[in-house]
Amino acid sequence: MRRAEARRERSEMLQLHREQVGQVKRPAMWRELLECVRNHIDLQRACFGGQLPITMRVDPGDQAFFVRRSQFPHVTVDCKFLAEKRIEIFSSYRQTDNADTFKWEEHIDFHVDELDRVQFQSKNEALIDANEVCLLILKPIQDLSFQPPSHANPSRHFPA
Repeated sequence: MRRAEARRERSEMLQLHREQVGQVKRPAMWRELLECVRNHIDLQRACFGGQLPITMRVDPGDQAFFVRRSQFPHVTVDCKFLAEKRIEIFSSYRQTDNADTFKWEEHIDFHVDELDRVQFQSKNEALIDANEVCLLILKPIQDLSFQPPSHANPSRHFPA
């Protein structure tokens, strides 16, 4: 009985330690991702001589950002760093002015392993770094052949 109790207590202590490691590393990873997205969009603007129809807005406090392509296909991506534990991604896509707007939600989690390494994770798959997450987030905006995922919900009203 004592051994089982000691193992349970050790397991709880390890879980608490991993949570503390995550509390330190997740905000730094979010800031790295935010900087990566900014740099990626700035690089594209430089390549297109300022004619790129993509805008980015970062909320005060750097806890969220919004990216929009203002030409058709029109795409918006709204990312939020929630409770310093998860990144929520809300996207919308509209092919033409006569088409429905498709909306969907995805998320990126932060996984802490037994060696205290923290990494991004999407759909239970590890992502290499902030660059890979950046490309995942910006794919609907950059890829002109992009199609909304099958779980996206069509709507006749464009999101605010």
